[in-house]
Amino acid sequence: MRLLRPYWHHLSDCGMQLFQLQLTVVLRPFIGGIGFLLVVPAIGFAIEPTAISNPQLAFLVSLLPETKSLSIVLALFFCLMLLNAALVYWQTVTAETIEQKMIAGIRRDIYQAAMNADVTVMDRYHQADHTRIVIEESENVAYAFHQLIELATGVFTLLIYTGLCFYLSPGITVIAVLLGFVLLLATVPTRRLIEKVGTQHLEASAALHRRASDQIKGIKHIKSSNVGERHTTIFHSAVEAFSQKEVRYTWVESLTQLVYSITSALVFCALAYLAIDVVNAELALVAILALAFSRLMPQVNKLRTIFQRIAYLKPSLEGLYRRLEQLNLNADPPKTPMEFNLSEGIQITNISYRYPESGSWALKHFTASLAPNQLVALTGSSGIGKSTLADILSGLVLPQEGELYVGDRLIDSGSQMAWRELVNYVPQTPFLIESSIRDNMNLLRRKPAEDSEIYTALKQAAADFVFALPAQLDTVIGDDGATLSVGERQRLELARALLKQCPVMILDETTSNLDPENEAQVISTLQSLKHDRLIILISHRPAVADAADLTIAINEELKGQ
Repeated sequence: MRLLRPYWHHLSDCGMQLFQLQLTVVLRPFIGGIGFLLVVPAIGFAIEPTAISNPQLAFLVSLLPETKSLSIVLALFFCLMLLNAALVYWQTVTAETIEQKMIAGIRRDIYQAAMNADVTVMDRYHQADHTRIVIEESENVAYAFHQLIELATGVFTLLIYTGLCFYLSPGITVIAVLLGFVLLLATVPTRRLIEKVGTQHLEASAALHRRASDQIKGIKHIKSSNVGERHTTIFHSAVEAFSQKEVRYTWVESLTQLVYSITSALVFCALAYLAIDVVNAELALVAILALAFSRLMPQVNKLRTIFQRIAYLKPSLEGLYRRLEQLNLNADPPKTPMEFNLSEGIQITNISYRYPESGSWALKHFTASLAPNQLVALTGSSGIGKSTLADILSGLVLPQEGELYVGDRLIDSGSQMAWRELVNYVPQTPFLIESSIRDNMNLLRRKPAEDSEIYTALKQAAADFVFALPAQLDTVIGDDGATLSVGERQRLELARALLKQCPVMILDETTSNLDPENEAQVISTLQSLKHDRLIILISHRPAVADAADLTIAINEELKGQ
């Protein structure tokens, strides 16, 4: 219950369905108890009521109609079977509906938390981990909820059957309950072992997902280096480790089941011996108690299994909660509408930044002034801090030292989100999905652009190759633009950026893979656009520096140690 508490709010609109579910949880065991009572009249067909000395049993047998019509008992039994089947159907569908709402809500929470989280926090996580949590771990919450439903049903069933048995034979029932409780307590030591197995399974699953993701991502490198066999062996090792953890849990669960089955058989035999030879109970009573206990023992075993499954799921549920909590604690500040006076330019004063868990500064004591309506080139060797500066200028991260002003407004946690609205940032890493070119062009827009606007942007970005494709904008490209060349991807990214007409445009190595002719066309386009925006272009290319109004070189002194 405690593990599921953080997710109850997803069921706020499931009031009626939860009521229906609770109703079935109570009714199903109750109907089972009525069905058990029908066993007594059935015994009455074979035993004369006068031969029964147990007053409670005699009273139940006396409820049988004088005609002793078997058809009445069978008709009642059939009706109960129908009602129970209907309740099972109702409970299954209702529970699944509630569980799917819970899964959908958790997935939305995880995705929203990731979208709102500080970008440096998301960079700490492997992409495969996030996918696994969204798809798999969220389902574990619903599975735990399902176990909770089964637990409630099992407890009600135990209470009803225990009450009936207590009515027939209080002494034997008390002994049976105590022994059943002892059986449950005997499985407590396995809880920590099962939690440990659950943790190991979680780690093996994460390793398997990461390995699969990494190797598929680097498939070209692996094949070109002719080391596919080595990486296949590594992947097989991850698969084997995951399989071993699955088998380990099954082994622990089956061993516990074996011990329980043997112990419960001994308990049943001991109770039968106690009833027949010690208490001298009559055969009819023994038969009814045997039937009752044969239904009770599986319910006790069911409770044991549920407790073990919840223990197995505990590491997953706690890990999911920790991930959500960490993302929410590191969320971006709320967006507050505000205006910026870009006519006064951007003033960068002594800013420094160091990535989390890094021992050196990525950028240190950097100062510059950027006037509006300029094409600014940022140059410097690889790893010197150009992309870090781009992240700061775009508002993705805030400097840890120094100040960034746009006009007279400081870019801090209060203005960061509003500033992002005015910046069009194209990082080095391409962001293209397996869909049509049209969908990719509209990927970062709130409203789809007209085809005519897309064609104009493609032409400005020297992406004329799209016009030669048979399907043109309907052409489907692969994941990350796998069916395109590196230069074609860059031109699509640039065209998408040109669609978003922001007053500040930051392009990180956008022309690095273009041939001189296409590069010249792109630079010409950027020069024609600078009259109404500030364009910051990070590049190593001499042509960019030559065309820029201002060139800023970041050197090792500005990076710092």
